[in-house]
Amino acid sequence: MIWCSRDLAGRRGAFGALLLTFFAGGIARLISRAIVGPPSDLFPFLGSLELILPPTFCCWSERLHERSNL
Repeated sequence: MIWCSRDLAGRRGAFGALLLTFFAGGIARLISRAIVGPPSDLFPFLGSLELILPPTFCCWSERLHERSNL
């Protein structure tokens, strides 16, 4: 993520792939919770970060890309 963030315009594909990977981890936590049951206290916090931050960063990245193309 740090490597991608240093040049978002040139590394948009890698940045998007990483965001998708983190988001998929959050979905996997939800599926695991539905099948196995509630995890320890730390995992809901981490899962919420995995579900909230990637879409937020994706929107932020798109806005930066739009501004750089003006």
